[in-house]
Amino acid sequence: MSCQGVGTPCPANQSCFTILMRLFNIQESRLSRVYNYIMKKVCWDALTCKRSGKVSSPSHKMVFSTECCTSDVCKTPIPTLPPENNTHNGLVCPAASIFSNTKFEATYAMKCTGDEEYCFELTNSKEYMAGCASYWYCYLIPFIGEFYHIYFNLFAVQTCTKANRTSYLPVVNSLLCWQCQGSVDIKCEQYAVCSAENDACVTVISKTSYGGKTTTQLMKRCGFSLECNRAGIITTTQGSISRNTTCCYSDNCISPTPTLPSENNETNGLICDSCYVKDNAICTGKDHINCTGNATQCISYTEKVIEGSFTSSEILHGCAHPSICDSGNINVTYDRKILQETKICRNCAKSNIHPPNILCASIMLMIWSNSM
Repeated sequence: MSCQGVGTPCPANQSCFTILMRLFNIQESRLSRVYNYIMKKVCWDALTCKRSGKVSSPSHKMVFSTECCTSDVCKTPIPTLPPENNTHNGLVCPAASIFSNTKFEATYAMKCTGDEEYCFELTNSKEYMAGCASYWYCYLIPFIGEFYHIYFNLFAVQTCTKANRTSYLPVVNSLLCWQCQGSVDIKCEQYAVCSAENDACVTVISKTSYGGKTTTQLMKRCGFSLECNRAGIITTTQGSISRNTTCCYSDNCISPTPTLPSENNETNGLICDSCYVKDNAICTGKDHINCTGNATQCISYTEKVIEGSFTSSEILHGCAHPSICDSGNINVTYDRKILQETKICRNCAKSNIHPPNILCASIMLMIWSNSM
């Protein structure tokens, strides 16, 4: 980057000041889709030297950093942008996306992260945006305002107020999570803007074995904290699903890669109904299976994936580890698909007693779906 122009004498108590800013659009599907950096050099208050910060709204995020020098026509170092800090700090602010709110008021609040201790508002006669900001963003509003003008052709009034720990508006998570599905070594290149209900970025490893074929896949997506750290296996007479899940809880975080649970093939004296069907409305098999290891629950498990007008499904009855049952029902959107998992569990019968059909048992543990 270079700066051209005529040297300007600085007033007393001011330095040769450089600010570097970078903004990206959260609503784009790829993190690489960012606006160009912008750098500006002027005379400015020496108090703002070597400062950094960020600003966040539901639609855009921006980070910045400053450097100074104090001799005539000196060359300031190019500022280094601060590392990302997406850890929630306990504060909340009214939130609104630019170009999306014609009422010029926030209808919900967002969680602030890192050093965002202030709430900002940006308004003019046509647009409104609100969210969380660092102190030095508020101090440097004249430069930030010019940045918005350059990239949005937007002249706006910007204000800052101290953030609070509570809000009269409903607080949503506004979480961003990496999103991909494929082999275990897949490299995610896209992220998703999660639904307000999602409170975790989830990584799931699963191994499916049916008909002599075994497939292992890794999935990263938005999810729920109820899913986290749930390792277990579902077994039927036709095959099995082995799964483990890890989570993290901040924007674009990377959760540890989960490992598949170890399998114990020693029977434990319990028995369940068993069947497996694909793309069918009901599982009508009459088989039974002797449960093994820590699989102490009978499960009726349905997985449905909806993509546009196409729907695929799998239904399993068999033995399950309690952690699978405890993970709850799932209803999430990823990569333009809707994933729905439904689990109905009950205690297994002893192997010397013919088990009742899982769908007709008088006592069941019903795990109700998380609504979107």
